[in-house]
Amino acid sequence: MAEVAAAPLIGSTPTAESELVEQLQHLEDGAAGHFAVQLHVSRLEAHNRREHHLRTATDTLQNLVRGKSGRLYELATKDLVAVIPDTDADEIMETIDKVRFFFSEDPLTKRDEEGKDNFASIFDLDAELPMFLAVATKLEQRSRDWYLRRQMQEIRRSLLNRGDGKPINPSQLQQVEEVLASADLTNLLRKQPICAAVRSAKPQPVFYELYISIADLQEQVTPGISLLSDRWLFQRLTQTLDRRMLELVGQFNTRNMSKSYTINLNVETLLSEEFALFDRQLRSQTRGALVLEVPIVDVFADMRAFAFARDFVRSRGYRLLVDGTSPLTAPFVDRARLGVDFVKVCWDPQLLDEDDDGRRAALKEMMQASGPARVVLYRCDSGDAVKFGQTLGISLFQGHGIDEMLGRGRSGATRATAAASAGGGRRRAAG
Repeated sequence: MAEVAAAPLIGSTPTAESELVEQLQHLEDGAAGHFAVQLHVSRLEAHNRREHHLRTATDTLQNLVRGKSGRLYELATKDLVAVIPDTDADEIMETIDKVRFFFSEDPLTKRDEEGKDNFASIFDLDAELPMFLAVATKLEQRSRDWYLRRQMQEIRRSLLNRGDGKPINPSQLQQVEEVLASADLTNLLRKQPICAAVRSAKPQPVFYELYISIADLQEQVTPGISLLSDRWLFQRLTQTLDRRMLELVGQFNTRNMSKSYTINLNVETLLSEEFALFDRQLRSQTRGALVLEVPIVDVFADMRAFAFARDFVRSRGYRLLVDGTSPLTAPFVDRARLGVDFVKVCWDPQLLDEDDDGRRAALKEMMQASGPARVVLYRCDSGDAVKFGQTLGISLFQGHGIDEMLGRGRSGATRATAAASAGGGRRRAAG
């Protein structure tokens, strides 16, 4: 029976890529009758790379290798590679065309002007084994960084959610909310710049995002208990944090807010009496200096509520930003139709992968539709992220990479950034 090799995230267990290389090395002693097929699933448009699409492609290709002692590999990029003995090219083409049919609306499945098939590559290992072994070796080398990134993300998420093994419960949440209602949170307030960075010029701060450090809050208020262990309880907590943030920002009004700031708020908060009171106490020029960041999950959870809140805050002079977009969700975010001023897109290191055309194309399409000056690329942890964004025309950046370019230290935001990663991007250190 055919096997499917899918690589693990961490550890010493062989990955799909390393197993593929090992099999090809064994075939060097005799690859008669063997073919290899690579389906470039990672190059499909983002909306064609959902789980059910990948499962359909896998099942169809599996039918080709089943019963022939073949091997099917799911690579880190989600590309599929099948090594098949005792078959012929016609049978392979028939199977590929079946998979191609499921993605027939995707431009990748159409042959280019020169007749080249960019969706599938076929290798006759009788003659092309050295060539394909070189391809597989390169894939194996590239995957190492990917698996290492996933390993670090899993370790970080595990540590952050662990809370010394004590997830928060509703009773404890109520106690935390009572403490937050009267506690002085000034020492937990942080800020991080959102900068304009054009070519090699030094970044220039345009906004400063204000946020409450969840990591420090947890350390001071609930040591040994994870505030992030329950997504829904944490979402409830953000409503309390919203109210306190409004109070903290309201104090800036008396000191004449000379800079532009952004703050994270739920849609529900924008429709609340607390926000109405906050708004009445602000001077009109202060409203113009505030950009309100709304999470994308709130926008799509209740479009009517979002639209009402959007129209209200914009009529009062605030600017609006949709936060939490990723390269995968970018195709579904239309800034103009949402009626907002800015969109934030989270940096993904996989965008640097030359084979991951789908993510880059989706991000570029969204960026062009939104307007390059209206897109913020955030969590830019390195100069590579900034340089990549600049190649797409993006000029607004946020993250530790920008902080370092400004000569700022990283220590003040690192823990809060990590904490917010596990918390779905809410109340994060913006980098």
